[in-house]
Amino acid sequence: MTLRLPVALLALLAASGASALTETRSVVLGPGAVRGAFLSRGTSPRAGGMGEAFAAVADDASAVGWNPAGLGQLETFGAVASWDGVGRGLGLSHLAVAAPVGIGTVGAAVTAMTYGSFTSYNELGDRLGSEGFMDLGVTAAWGLEVGRLRGQPVWGGVSAEFVRDAAGGTMVGFGAGTLLPLGSVFRLGAAVQHLGTTSGGFPLPGRARVALAAKLGNGLSAGVEGAYGFQDELGTMALGLEWLPVRLLAVRAGYRQPFRTQRLEGLTGLTAGVGVKWRTLGVDYAFQPYGDLAVSHRVGLTWTGARRAAPPAAAPDTPP
Repeated sequence: MTLRLPVALLALLAASGASALTETRSVVLGPGAVRGAFLSRGTSPRAGGMGEAFAAVADDASAVGWNPAGLGQLETFGAVASWDGVGRGLGLSHLAVAAPVGIGTVGAAVTAMTYGSFTSYNELGDRLGSEGFMDLGVTAAWGLEVGRLRGQPVWGGVSAEFVRDAAGGTMVGFGAGTLLPLGSVFRLGAAVQHLGTTSGGFPLPGRARVALAAKLGNGLSAGVEGAYGFQDELGTMALGLEWLPVRLLAVRAGYRQPFRTQRLEGLTGLTAGVGVKWRTLGVDYAFQPYGDLAVSHRVGLTWTGARRAAPPAAAPDTPP
């Protein structure tokens, strides 16, 4: 018989660490505790560099995890793969793909949170080996044009997810979102995420997002977003900028501010990022500090299918 106490206990502690990084603040076994806390953490380096003010942008395959309505605006196949080294043995990997299907665009994503390895022992104190822990989320989403507002498209979307938590249990969650044009410069985005079943009495980290994005000209765009966690009752405000000084380069900056102190010392809130794109392939990086807790380095690859060229116009009939 082996002693497996570290498996459950350390998984709970790891989930607690993930909760702190994702701003899902709560005691692991206290009020507000959740399963699948890693779902609250953004995955795209592009969005991360913009302070995660992305729900009104959501114009690549990562829209699966930000706002499924954003998928409706995609006209070609796309993919986003990213890895987030959040320190202290924690790592977040993510892959999202999206493809038009005639009636809108479908997307799928896989997200895995790893917590490093821990040593296990038998009842005699003999070392048996290393144990590893992982949270896993699989999401399917669909976005499409649902109407027109002053001649501009309005998009809507829905998502469903299957979540397996390292602390034990599986859950099913749902989400929905919309993107509304507000003239030629602004648009509004709104989404609710991770609403669903519970495991052991603990729910998923349900969250609502409301955001505004603007294209300011000269390659500059901006976003502002407010988010609220239904379980931790924590609100956050985010600001983000993206500037394309040349066609191949993007420079990003942002700031996230929770409406309750996180009791972290050192630099927090500020984010920065850069992206380089060559034809259909892009590479992105984002930096986000969490004070004395950790520093996040997100790196990612994006691929966008080439747009189909419009067929040439038919030549007018020539009289004999």
